[in-house]
Amino acid sequence: MDLKTYLLMWFKWILIVTGSVVGLIILLFLHWFWWIHYGVFRSDSFNAKVWFEPHPNTSVNRCYRGGMAGDIMDRLLTRDMLREDVILQLGAPAGDPTEQEYYYRLGMCSGIQIDIDTLNVYFDSSGHYSHSHTEQH
Repeated sequence: MDLKTYLLMWFKWILIVTGSVVGLIILLFLHWFWWIHYGVFRSDSFNAKVWFEPHPNTSVNRCYRGGMAGDIMDRLLTRDMLREDVILQLGAPAGDPTEQEYYYRLGMCSGIQIDIDTLNVYFDSSGHYSHSHTEQH
C-alpha cells in the first residue's frame, strides 16, 4: 500500500468518526431540548389529589405539578369553561389574578431547574377559557 492510499484511508476513517460524534452530540442536544421544553410537561395525567396537595415554599425546587400541565392544557381545559369552572378544576390561582389571566405554580421543571414554571390560563372578554401555556420565570 502506498502512502497516498494509506493517508486517504485514515482521512476517511477520521471523517466517519468525526461525523458520528457530531451526529450523536446533535441528537443528544435535540433530545435534551425537547425534554426540557415539552417532555417534562407531558409526563403525567391530571390527578386532582396530587394537584391539590399542599406545597410549602421549601418544595419549590421540585417539579411537583409540571408533569400534569400538558394533560390539563390538552384535555381538562375546554373553550366552554368559564373562570369559575377553571377554579373548580384547578383551585384558586396564584398571585394576583386578573380577569384575563390566571397562573398556577408548577414547581421548578424546565431549563436547569433554577426558575419557577407556571401554567398560565387565559380568558376572553366574556370570561371563557381562551388558551394556556407553560412559562418559565
